[in-house]
Amino acid sequence: MPCNDTSDLDTSSARFFSASQEERDFLVSKLREQGITFTKLEEFKAPAGLFDGGDVEVELTITVNKGIRRCVAKFVFNYLVYECGVPFGLRTDFDPIRRFIRYGEIGEEQLVVENIRPALTNWMTGGHLVEEHVVAFAWVPPNGSDLVGRITLFNFISYNVMLARGYGGLVLPTPKGLRYDIRTRRVRPLIRL
Repeated sequence: MPCNDTSDLDTSSARFFSASQEERDFLVSKLREQGITFTKLEEFKAPAGLFDGGDVEVELTITVNKGIRRCVAKFVFNYLVYECGVPFGLRTDFDPIRRFIRYGEIGEEQLVVENIRPALTNWMTGGHLVEEHVVAFAWVPPNGSDLVGRITLFNFISYNVMLARGYGGLVLPTPKGLRYDIRTRRVRPLIRL
């Protein structure tokens, strides 16, 4: 299936690292079938250890925009409603986060704030961070009436989501969270919130 539009794809500095020339030629031909061509493919020596199965350090640039923040807020809000029920999620306390999720409305307060540090820094296995998705919600100090959700994907970037500021209900749901282990595909309760 051909790509719709590749006119804005920058191919001026593309590099292919492959185990063999045959593999590289295969990749280039598949891209050519999709309308992606290169003016020049420079020879470039692959970094040492690239194909030995070890860890490779890379530099990554990520843009977190309003669409991603809305998506993250929806994940957390859906989990809250799953745990606490639809009537709870329909309370007026959640109007600002619902308007942000549904319509992209932004009030005076930023409702979703990202943090580039891993969320589970104290959960290590064999010296490496556990690669998990985590979703949770909890009441936060100082007054304990602000309900904040937290989500992290691949334990890479974490997001705090202000679900309700100054919650006015009488019943406060118990903080809850889930961990999804990417490797084993197991979901477990989050013990520490």
